[in-house]
Amino acid sequence: MQEDQLIHNLRAAGLRPTAVRLLLLNVLCESSGFRDAEAIYRDLKERGTPIGISAVYRMLREMREAGMLLCIRGDAQRSAHYRLKSGASAFSIICHGNREKATFSDPELHTRILSAAERAGLDLTGREFDLHIHFRPRSADCNERSPPARRVV
Repeated sequence: MQEDQLIHNLRAAGLRPTAVRLLLLNVLCESSGFRDAEAIYRDLKERGTPIGISAVYRMLREMREAGMLLCIRGDAQRSAHYRLKSGASAFSIICHGNREKATFSDPELHTRILSAAERAGLDLTGREFDLHIHFRPRSADCNERSPPARRVV
């Protein structure tokens, strides 16, 4: 996303477009899928940004409250992962054994979920949503593998 678009989005959300907020948004724009605050902080530090972890958490909270970010919680609500709102819904499949996660978008699945929600009396039209499917492994081998890094499909 271009810097002028990021500045416009921040102003539209009622936030000042500071240099650090713009850098944080650039990190999220370059990311595929959800990122936790610590990973965003590391990326900012690698770019030479003078910032503390508490400032990263504060800016993520402000941007989420302003409606710019989606936030999912994992690991029994202990960790939060963020991504920019994009107008597209995300789907995740997560193994309970090794915590392997695949995240993807699927327009056909999105349409079918909207239809199912409508039949159930829910109106999700025009809303972004995330669907997470958790499954248990069939065998113990899954638990023995070390947890891989998150991947996006």
